[in-house]
Amino acid sequence: MISDVENAAMHISREDAAKYLQSYRKSLRENWTATDRLLVKAIKAASDGKKVVDLEQVMRSAGLDERKRPRMAIARADWQTVEFDGQYNGSGRFVRERFSSAYSDKSVVLLPQGTFGATGMPADGQATVPMIPIDIRPVDSLSNWWILFEAEWRAIPRDPYLLKRIAGSLLFVIYAQWDLTDLEVACMKAAGVRIRRG
Repeated sequence: MISDVENAAMHISREDAAKYLQSYRKSLRENWTATDRLLVKAIKAASDGKKVVDLEQVMRSAGLDERKRPRMAIARADWQTVEFDGQYNGSGRFVRERFSSAYSDKSVVLLPQGTFGATGMPADGQATVPMIPIDIRPVDSLSNWWILFEAEWRAIPRDPYLLKRIAGSLLFVIYAQWDLTDLEVACMKAAGVRIRRG
C-alpha cells in the first residue's frame, strides 16, 4: 500500500515551487479564492521539499479488502483507534467514534461520493492507530497531525505516514514515514491499545 501513497504524491521541484509561488502571490494581491489559498499552501509545502497527497486518490487507488473495508485508514495522531463509517454511495468517513454526533472539520475525514465505486456500501471497521516514534514525534499538539496507514483492521499496522492536513481539505503534506518495530508493537499491546470490533 506504500506504493499507493507514493504514486499519489504530487511532485514539484523546490525551484519550480518557489518561482510559481512568487509569481502567484504577485498576480493575486487582493482577489484570493479558497482554491488559491489551498494552492499556495500546497506549493509552500513543495518548496520546502515535502510531498503533497490527495487522500481521495490514495483511497481510490488502494481500494477495498475482501470484506469491503478500505485498505488504507487515516486518523488524527492523538487517537488510539479510528473508525470507518461506510456510506451507500461509495463514500465514507474516518472518525474517532462512529456514533458520536460531535464532529468538526478537525476531527473527521469525509471521503466524497464514489471514492470506493459508484454503487455499494463499503463495510464499517475499526483500526488501531500506530504510535509515532519519539525521534519524529511533532513537538506541537498531536491533534494537528494525521497518520495514514495500511489498515490492519484487527492488528497494529506497521508502516504509517505522518501527515499534516491542508486547511480541512483532502490534501495532506507528508512529513515522515516509518516502520514500527516488534518492540513498539509489543509495547502498544501491553499498554492496552485494543480494537473493540473490526
